[in-house]
Amino acid sequence: MHPLQIRYPIRIAGVAMLLLVGASCGPGPLDPRATGGQLLPGTEGVDYLGGRPFSISPDGQWMLFSKLVADDAADALDDLESLTLRQLQAFVLYDLGELKGTPLELSAGAREFAASGAALLPDGGCWIPDDGRVVVRGEFGRYLGVDPNSDRPVWEVIESEPFAYEEYCPREVNQRVEPATLGPFQIAHAGDRLVIIVDAHDPHKIFAMHRAPKFPGMGLLLGDVHLTHDGWRLAYTITPHFGSFVANARGFVVSYDAPPERPMVLGSPVYAIQWGPDGSTVFADVEHERQAAIYRWRLPRHGNEKTIPVATR
Repeated sequence: MHPLQIRYPIRIAGVAMLLLVGASCGPGPLDPRATGGQLLPGTEGVDYLGGRPFSISPDGQWMLFSKLVADDAADALDDLESLTLRQLQAFVLYDLGELKGTPLELSAGAREFAASGAALLPDGGCWIPDDGRVVVRGEFGRYLGVDPNSDRPVWEVIESEPFAYEEYCPREVNQRVEPATLGPFQIAHAGDRLVIIVDAHDPHKIFAMHRAPKFPGMGLLLGDVHLTHDGWRLAYTITPHFGSFVANARGFVVSYDAPPERPMVLGSPVYAIQWGPDGSTVFADVEHERQAAIYRWRLPRHGNEKTIPVATR
């Protein structure tokens, strides 16, 4: 038999399988603007940074994120010092009130940090409530920080004990054991073909239920789960998958006082979600028309309600 007689049926079968998987992997991209998301101008091209592409200050005024290094520029980074310098220069301090970003400068100490061969961990930064600075982590527990309220925001090396700010910069682990209780919410089921989020005080009250498309082998992944500080809302992503084929992650929000089984949709594909400190603003790294950027949604405030008590059941 001629090799082409074998190759073409296999190729056709492979294409047919890809089309079938693509059609079965649930809903496709969703424009975040269609759900009320506001594009934060100047955040286009935000870097993924291992799933933590940005961070929000405790007062909600500032955001730190990093711009993606272009492929042609990345090819020129042939040593660790150049890479570290480029990583620091790619960060942007963003004023969420004026919707304006400021590139950060480098102090002599930051340049010496890079020249020493130290590496940065891919991270969108973390904020230190005691002094208002935002820091990024280097290897061996060293930190570089920026004061956003200074007239000239500059990366400075922080002289501290190793891992001194670890409590403010936790390493997030997405593995969860069912059932997991997050404030008043409980992830009753998250795996295989079904994700269910219920009231931790009353498991018969279902906030959200997601089912995989009706195709053998399809499943759902629950990820990037975040509870607001006041406990009223939960944000998360749902990603359909078929074996190693992964579809677009779609972002959702459930509110404790919202109608049952009516989660709010944010957009798709979503790469990261974070809450603002007021619990009524949610931010997400979303790709739209092949361009990743940070969007903001403003939700109704809850007024002066007290924090929802955590379930102890």
